Amino acid sequence: MERGIYRIRFSSLLILFFIVSCGKVGPIVPRAQLIPRMPEIKRVFVGSNYLNIVSEFPIVEKGGFKVGSTAVEVITDIKKQLFYLKNLKKTGQEYVIHLNFRPKWLKIRLISVYGKGKSTDKINLINNKNLKKVRILNYSLMGNGFYIKIRKNKKYEGYIKYFSKSGKKPKMSAVLIEKSDKVVFTPLVLNNTYDFYLIGVLKCGDKIFCLSKPAVLTNIKIKDIIPPNPPDSLLAVRRGSKVILKWSPVIADDFSYYLIFRKKNFTDSWKILAKTTKNSYNDSKCDVSEKCFYSIKAVDKYGNESVMSQYSDVGGN
Repeated sequence: MERGIYRIRFSSLLILFFIVSCGKVGPIVPRAQLIPRMPEIKRVFVGSNYLNIVSEFPIVEKGGFKVGSTAVEVITDIKKQLFYLKNLKKTGQEYVIHLNFRPKWLKIRLISVYGKGKSTDKINLINNKNLKKVRILNYSLMGNGFYIKIRKNKKYEGYIKYFSKSGKKPKMSAVLIEKSDKVVFTPLVLNNTYDFYLIGVLKCGDKIFCLSKPAVLTNIKIKDIIPPNPPDSLLAVRRGSKVILKWSPVIADDFSYYLIFRKKNFTDSWKILAKTTKNSYNDSKCDVSEKCFYSIKAVDKYGNESVMSQYSDVGGN
């Protein structure tokens, strides 16, 4: 009996010694939790001297702490270099790496505390040099936005657009827009001056996109180009030697003033008679023997003029 008890105790000690020597004291963790997902690259945009990496950073537990990717390894024909994520500019899941050398090719992979992720395909940078800039045909303002018309390039998968206030360093977007012959930038703040950038994107590997040099438009002032409504209900009435004009006021936050036009023959061109902020005017220069025609325009504080109002006329004696 005692011999059996000693055997059980000895076996228990052996098991305890084995657990302690393996460092497995504590709750048993399912095997699936011990194999975390490795960091994954979703897209890489390759510019002339920078990389814009969009990645998925898996959050995994290690010793009670949440950890993810810690560095980006860039392998080139010249050298291998580590870029620690804490030192890189980050916007959401985008990281930007600036290279101080120009390799012929490179590969990229993310590194976490658990090891190295899968590297990208080899990216040949020689072809990237020959990508032509996007050709801008014309541009125009539209409301509080900016519209650019471009010449289509069949090589491109699409475009990247971004903008900044003039004089400030732009922050490149990693959002790929579809191929089109027109690109719209919104929203913009009226009366501010902006610089606009448009980049052609060529697919040059799995998840890899090579970028052309940016086509740039600088110092574009965004202003309101939407004219106010024209004045309504214009009425001209002769009283003695004067013609009294009245009309309904234009209700608009950006309204500035009215332009009053007059002509003495129906086929003549309109000429500016006066400028006023009121919705009435007295004309003392239309002779009682003459017939006069009148029309009004509204002008906003950005200088946009409405179309001409319906005319009103008075006859001569």
